[in-house]
Parts: sequence; C-alpha cells; structure tokens
Amino acid sequence: MTRHRIPLICLLTTLHVACTANDAEWRDIDQPLPAVFVITTDFHSGSSATIDPAAFTVHRDIHFLHSDSVCRYDAAHRRMFVVQRWGADAIAVVEPTKGWRLTDEYSVGNGSNPQDIAVVASDKAYVSRLQHASLRIINPVSGAHRGDIPLGHLADADGLPEAAQMLVHGEHVFVALQRLDATQGYRPTDHSLIAVIHHPTDTVVTALPTAMPNPSAPLRYSPGLSAIVVVTTGTWSIMNPDPTPDGAIEYLDPTALTLSGPIMTEADLGGDLVDAIIVGPELGFAIVAYLGTDGPATRLVRINPEKRQVTATLLESDRWAYAAMALSPDGASLWVADRTPNAPGIRILSTDADGPSADTPLLNTGLPPQGICATHDDTTP
Repeated sequence: MTRHRIPLICLLTTLHVACTANDAEWRDIDQPLPAVFVITTDFHSGSSATIDPAAFTVHRDIHFLHSDSVCRYDAAHRRMFVVQRWGADAIAVVEPTKGWRLTDEYSVGNGSNPQDIAVVASDKAYVSRLQHASLRIINPVSGAHRGDIPLGHLADADGLPEAAQMLVHGEHVFVALQRLDATQGYRPTDHSLIAVIHHPTDTVVTALPTAMPNPSAPLRYSPGLSAIVVVTTGTWSIMNPDPTPDGAIEYLDPTALTLSGPIMTEADLGGDLVDAIIVGPELGFAIVAYLGTDGPATRLVRINPEKRQVTATLLESDRWAYAAMALSPDGASLWVADRTPNAPGIRILSTDADGPSADTPLLNTGLPPQGICATHDDTTP
C-alpha cells in the first residue's frame, strides 16, 4: 500500500483560521470509473469512501478530510474536488484515474467558509464563499488566485450575498445566493437569488429571484425536464416554534433564464425540503425533514411533481438520518446517505416509479455518509 502525506491542520482562533503542518495521509486504491465517491463524517473527523456501482465493493477511509466537507466531480477533466468548509477553508484535489490520490490542497482564504467549486476550464474555476461578497476565480489544480467577480450589489443588508451552491451549464454558471441575515442568526431575508454568470467574460448576466427563500440543496440539471432544479428550504421549521412551510421546488430554464415559480411546496411535502432530484415531469424524489416526537426526523419520498403529490414513502426514520442523495452513474438507481446511528451507510433504490421501495442493500462506509458524488466518463456539461 502506497501512502502519501500533505501538511494540513487548521486552528480556529477568535480572529482567523490558520493552517499548520500535520500528518494527514491517504492511500492509493484500485477503483476505476465509473464509481461513487462518498464524503463521510461524524462531525469530529472526516474521511471518504468509494463504491463500485456494479459490484457494490466499498473502499473505506481513503482520505483524512475536514469534518465539514462536500464533494464535486469535474467530468470533463476527471477530477474530484473536496470543498472543506468552515474551519478549514480549503479545497483538496483528488485524481480518480491515479488511484484516487489526493494530489493537491490549497487555501481559499482564512475564515472564508467556501461552499462550492465550479470548474469551467482545465485552468479556471469559481469558488463560492459565504464570508465574501464575491466569487473567487482560481486555477482549480494549483489554487492560484486569478481574480474575483463582485456580488456585493446582490447582497442583503449585512453586505454578504451568501453565495452557496453552483452549477455549470453551457457558457453560464448558476450561483445560489441565499441572502441570509447574519445579524439575525442567518435567517432568510425577503428573497434569495440565482445569479447567472457568463464564464467566458466573468460577468453577471442577471439575477433571478426565487419564489421562496434559501436555496440550500445542490443545483442539478435534469435532462428529463431540460431544466435546472432549484430547491429552497426557507426557514428550517423544525427549529421554529411557529413553523410555516416556506420552501419549494422550482425549475430554471437555462436558455430563457427564467424561473417557473413553485412546482411543489413544503406544504405539499409535509415538511422542510432537504434535497430533491427530479427525473422527469411525473417522477422525482425528495428528502423531507419534520419535527417528530423525539426531535428532528427525516423521510425519503417519491413524488409526482406534475400532480404535486407524494406517491410513496420509501424510507423513514425518527432521526435526522437521510442527509443527501445522488443518481448512480447510469441513472438507474438512487443512492441515499443514511446516517442512522450504529448502522450508517449508503442505501440504493430503483429510480423506476414502480421499483422497490425499501428492500435495498446497505453499504457500510465506515463513518456516516454525508455527501455523494457519482463519477463517470461523460464530458457533456
């Protein structure tokens, strides 16, 4: 087994986050594409795993990562990026075609709290950061700073637009601006925005107001809809003594640059929207959170967006168990991160509307799974 080392440990002080040397390590593994990459964490330590989507072989504890991380796959250049958020403020570069080796790691600014990376060329990417009023332009492999795109004119009264999830589609990058009020515990303001960036010229084309605030889930393009699915959560009602459903699923037309308005609302779904994947006009899946008898609980449901109906409950837990989901590389199955204590792992369900609901394998990922990224060879944006 070959092991490599890179210096990284981040110390949080009252003023800034500083990175100093430490023995972080990872191991080379033989896991060809396609594969599923999983971020795992117990919120004290973090790691990663890969899964063969055909044989269900799991490689656990490949990298030591920050406990608050998300993964993003760049299909065009076959690279995985791990955005290590508050307390690390760094991005790690993982090469699936080189034994899933962690080849580089770089800071994107102490205390910046990066949320996402959008790669638009082999030498150019954008990084969204909650604590900055601009998009950072970098070389995605080296991290070299290439400039910034100001977003302050789209911020709420606290001066920060809270740029979060991003999606590259054609010559545009779509950026979710949550517009949270830092002076009120990061509660949503009157509206949020989807900023549209023309990446060849690094210019803001427009900013589209969402019907409901706080886009907090990944932005995903649905080929079955020819649209980008936008999921808004509003105020997390499970933390609110007087909950009011204020989140929705919306569709964004990437050609006309228009938003549809609510397709399904949290009132239709019976709880807070955590995430949603829409396969086609009549088929989708959503993770819904609600206040159970013993605290926050979650369920995974199958939905018919066209009829605004929940058609089946596929998984249900009296805990905050279902954290994320993703389609498999071939789109035939839904992979769900299950954080159930003492039995965490990845659950796999059919995307067929008449497929099995809960009779699925549980793939042990070591630490509980928190994020899922499918890898493939398709270079179409």
